[in-house]
Amino acid sequence: MHQLRKVNITQKEGLKLLLEICIISGLSGIFYELIDIKQVTLSGFIQGIFFGVGFWAMELYWVQKWKKVLLKQPLLFSIIVKSLIFLVIIVLVNRGVGIFRNLLEGKSFLEYITPHFTIEQLVLYLYVLILFFSLSFYMQLKNFFGQNTLSEILWGKYRKPHKEYRVFMFMDIKSSTRLAENLGLEKYYSFLDDFFHEITEPVKETKAEIYQYVGDEVVFSWPLSKNDYKANSIDLFFKVKDQVQMHRGYYLNTYGEIPQFKAGMHYGEVISAQIGDLKRELVFNGDVLNTTARIQEQCNKNNAELIVSGQLLKIVDLNDSYVAKSIEKIQLRGKEEFIELFEVNRISE
Repeated sequence: MHQLRKVNITQKEGLKLLLEICIISGLSGIFYELIDIKQVTLSGFIQGIFFGVGFWAMELYWVQKWKKVLLKQPLLFSIIVKSLIFLVIIVLVNRGVGIFRNLLEGKSFLEYITPHFTIEQLVLYLYVLILFFSLSFYMQLKNFFGQNTLSEILWGKYRKPHKEYRVFMFMDIKSSTRLAENLGLEKYYSFLDDFFHEITEPVKETKAEIYQYVGDEVVFSWPLSKNDYKANSIDLFFKVKDQVQMHRGYYLNTYGEIPQFKAGMHYGEVISAQIGDLKRELVFNGDVLNTTARIQEQCNKNNAELIVSGQLLKIVDLNDSYVAKSIEKIQLRGKEEFIELFEVNRISE
């Protein structure tokens, strides 16, 4: 039985998701009225929002509890099952309200519980099923692209290449070859999957963007345009450490190993754009990525967990929580200039 973390969604994220869903469902209600009665009324918009709020509540509280189980199922199966469950709940609630209203009007309870669906009701329920299917698909797209990235793609931010400054962190599992040999490929995959789920809370808390997974490595990014990136970028590494330690018992009992990891950090200018035809993908191109990867390679050499470039430290406020120790100025492979590296640790450690 999987006993890892329960993912929490912040109030701000929950309200933002509610707004997105209500806009989609409200417009769907208007569209349904245009098809049904050839006019637009406030009741159609309100009914659409009602369905959206119901979907939001179930997605936020029920789906989160079963997220680990749903992720193991085929994507289409998960979307269909969720949509049908949501529809059944809506139908039961609708019928319950109808029974209550008829009882207040003095009608017989037995008279109303006899199924009598009209063609109009069946069409409405089919339309609601399609709406829930679309909303579920939208939620899956947000997970595939990233919570913020999907919105930016939909608004066309990355249709044309543009320059931006970003902080990057390359985080890598230590001793991955030994772990794969000891655990076997299938169990090692499960080990990695658990670890990558472990980073969910820290990513949300530090507003990081997951750029990509590369084997046992994950690449995080923060745009410098955000005012809160300075503390968050360093915080992420140690929040992941805390999250892993919180579940160390699970890892020891399941795998006999606790995830150990290292990371390198740097910042610089990149070109951001969507590329490809058969498979579209958001990519960042720039020397900063190669440099960050090579900084991370220095962790093994210096027996350090987190190494940060001197350039990044100049713009990051370490406050009273962290201490940076200069390692040395080195010439990274493929680079002409020297770069000063710092090992960053939490003061309590």
